[in-house]
Order: sequence, then structure tokens, then C-alpha cells
Amino acid sequence: TLTDAAGNESDPSPALTLTVDTQAPDAPVVNPANTHDPITGTAEAGSTVSVSYPDGQGGTTTVTTTADADGHWSVPNPGLKDGDEVTATATDAAGNVSQPGNTVIDGTAPTAPA
Repeated sequence: TLTDAAGNESDPSPALTLTVDTQAPDAPVVNPANTHDPITGTAEAGSTVSVSYPDGQGGTTTVTTTADADGHWSVPNPGLKDGDEVTATATDAAGNVSQPGNTVIDGTAPTAPA
């Protein structure tokens, strides 16, 4: 109920049902990546995806993007090197954070067939 400054009280509101989301989203899928194409993957639709990779100076860079309605996401590839690991987590609207998904950069061409 609500009460105004004059002391008038409203009728009670109808019962409200709340759902509390405590379930973390599934780990994002980070697609296999090379040294130059965008880093792509899938995650829960609408989730914020945090993508981390080596910065080339001994540290880590993290960029964020939002998974689209189909769950697809993409971030630019800053020129990662062969063997660099890329890790991604997804955060849903309730603030639940997934386990990480990852891939290793593969910049080596396959051997020509004999």
C-alpha cells in the first residue's frame, strides 16, 4: 500500500512474483582463431562478453562486447601471435559470470600434402 501526505492509504497491490537469477551462463565458445581475422564466438544472447589476450608486453588486455540476439559476438584481433591464448567469460543481466572459454591462436599453415 501507499500513503500520501494527507494520510490517505491506497488499496494493496496485487501479489508480485519475483524470480531471482543466480545461475551463471554457460562458458562462451571461442572459435578457433588465427593471427589476423577477428576473434569470434558464441555466448548467452544479450550477455556481456569479456575477451582477454596477451598485450605483447607481458600483460593482458581485456575488451568487452555484447552477444547479439543469436548469441554471436566478435572483437578485433590486435595481431595476436601463434600460441597466444584467448579467454572469454560471459556476464548475464543479473551479474552472474560464466566459467571461461578459450582458444589458442594458430598462425601456422598446415603442411602441404605429399
